[in-house]
Amino acid sequence: MFRLYDKFLRFRMPGGLPRDQRFDLAVLRFVVAMGVAVALTYFSRRYYEEWFLKQKSRFAPKAS
Repeated sequence: MFRLYDKFLRFRMPGGLPRDQRFDLAVLRFVVAMGVAVALTYFSRRYYEEWFLKQKSRFAPKAS
């Protein structure tokens, strides 16, 4: 996510990249990248992985 964030800013807003001891831009980079990463993992779990977890009960051996 950090690489995507950097690539996006490099083309859209080059002054927003953290450099020259700008702690505020480094914190912003961290918050945005981690927020996007957490959102992606949430949607992946909810809409992709849950389907496979539901299929598990169909293929698991029956307990006797």
